[in-house]
Amino acid sequence: MKKRTKRKNRPIVFKDNFLNKILVLAIILLFVITSFSAAQPQNPTTITTTDDQARGIVWDVTVNFNEPGGAYDYTVFGEAHGAHDGPPADAYDVLKPPAPMPPYIRAWLNDNLPFPYNKLWKDYRHYPGINKIWNLSVQWTPSDDLSPTTVTMTWSPTAINSTEYASITLCTSGGTPLKNMLLESSYSFSCPADIPQGFKIICFANQPPNVPSNPTPSNGSTGVSVNADLSWTCSDPDGDSLTYDVYFGEGSSPPKVASNISVSTYDPGPLSYSTLYYWKIVAWDNHDASRAGPLWHFTTHINNPPNTPNNPDPSNGATGISLNANLSWNGGDPDGDSVTYDVYFGITSSPPKVVNNQTALSYDPGILTYYTVYYWRIVAWDSHGASAAGPLWHFTTISMPNRPPYAPSNPSPANGSTEISVNVALSWSGGDPDSGDFVTYDVFCGITFPLPKIAANQTGTSHALDHLLYSTKYYWKIVAWDNHQASNASSVWSFTSKTDSTLPTVKITSPIKGFLYVNFWDIITRKLPIFFTTIVVGKIEVIATAADSQSGVDRVEFYIDDEYKATDTTAPYTWTWSEWGYFFPYRLNVKAYDCVGNQNSAEMRVWKVF
Repeated sequence: MKKRTKRKNRPIVFKDNFLNKILVLAIILLFVITSFSAAQPQNPTTITTTDDQARGIVWDVTVNFNEPGGAYDYTVFGEAHGAHDGPPADAYDVLKPPAPMPPYIRAWLNDNLPFPYNKLWKDYRHYPGINKIWNLSVQWTPSDDLSPTTVTMTWSPTAINSTEYASITLCTSGGTPLKNMLLESSYSFSCPADIPQGFKIICFANQPPNVPSNPTPSNGSTGVSVNADLSWTCSDPDGDSLTYDVYFGEGSSPPKVASNISVSTYDPGPLSYSTLYYWKIVAWDNHDASRAGPLWHFTTHINNPPNTPNNPDPSNGATGISLNANLSWNGGDPDGDSVTYDVYFGITSSPPKVVNNQTALSYDPGILTYYTVYYWRIVAWDSHGASAAGPLWHFTTISMPNRPPYAPSNPSPANGSTEISVNVALSWSGGDPDSGDFVTYDVFCGITFPLPKIAANQTGTSHALDHLLYSTKYYWKIVAWDNHQASNASSVWSFTSKTDSTLPTVKITSPIKGFLYVNFWDIITRKLPIFFTTIVVGKIEVIATAADSQSGVDRVEFYIDDEYKATDTTAPYTWTWSEWGYFFPYRLNVKAYDCVGNQNSAEMRVWKVF
């Protein structure tokens, strides 16, 4: 049997040189395409439509994404008239193409659309908007699937400012602000490998102010004060600060009278009476958005005359008014107009005008005359020529004031005189300067101060004094009173009474000469005549009488042999002689003194035993 030999494998060799060339070119083309895809973003599927303007795209913003190695991507968000927000997908939702070969950056937008529209390259929403959020995701995929990188987002603030939004902010996925895209143009962040990083682009559109409302004066109101201020209420839905333009006038197309005021009130100044005014308010926020209010109108009231002058001072019919009195009254105007006054004043019932066009509510007529009737009235004028006259008032001034009586004078006895009788009549001059007044007098007289009042309310100008003390200085004064209880006092005068030159009389009435007096302890008492002398056995009551017809008796003193024993000041004047005697003749002496010091005495000899 013939042995079969084993066949060795050999590489295929193209004998046709043309086919070899075709194979090489295919390999090179595949390499170029792969390299280009890794370096450039993939163009998404385009929408077959007309140009953007015809499609109604109002604005769009391109956000670029770069990293240091050269990887690049971009995405677009914007608004169009025909687009709508959220599901279902429409022709304005452009899909993100498949990812290229690593390394690459892949960015997409998410409008909560179902697959495959959950990753959008271009996301257009409906124009216009108030508040919108674009959800943005960025993923970095390196060749080794491990290395992080720094990704920088960039955009054009000019394109951002072409939107209707007042605020566009790049935020974290949780809403934390990162960049104000209206003012800044880039944001860099560290991006880990293969982990999508979420962001939000949050947009808030400025809303115009609310329509001005609640006008004061209310729309169509009448009888409005000519001093009224305009006020209104207005707010902003975004909480923006507001300013206002005020249009005001007498026509239905009022001119602008104030602009850019920050308060919701306006003072148009004094208005005219019985006039129809139109006004409106245009509110502006700090983003130059405005809102005009409706056209309002009101009519001012007719002019009322001033208030009739009232509440006069002095009150009408008053009496006893001071000569220095001022005139005053109440006035004013129901419309709040300024008011001036004409004053009529005099002593007749048609008083003349003494002042005009004064603004004060009082008038000083100067010094008036006693006990005179004065007439006066006030005419009030407002700034529009309307007037109101008050009634005719009158008052009476005080009478001549009461003057006190004359001070009593011309005293009798004359001041300082001496040797005046102890029975004397005091007299003086008096009277009152006011005719018709009558005067009474109080009399004060004594030897010590304060002087006692010895007579009151007497009408005569004399007063009798009896039984004065001799050799005594008396003081006196007179107080005059009129029938209005006004008084006037004289000076204090004095005089000295007649000198007492008469001695007092004194006589011893017990014991009596020619008697024997016996007293044993008040048990046995006898009085016996013995005719020739006076003998006292035991004690005896010595008794004396004294008198003085002028100054009177001041005291009586008792002596034995010139030795003082006792004094008695009241009658009967007595002293008990109880000292022991030794049957020896003693000299008993009794001395009487009058009130001016005159002295007289009486004495006798007495034999005293025991």
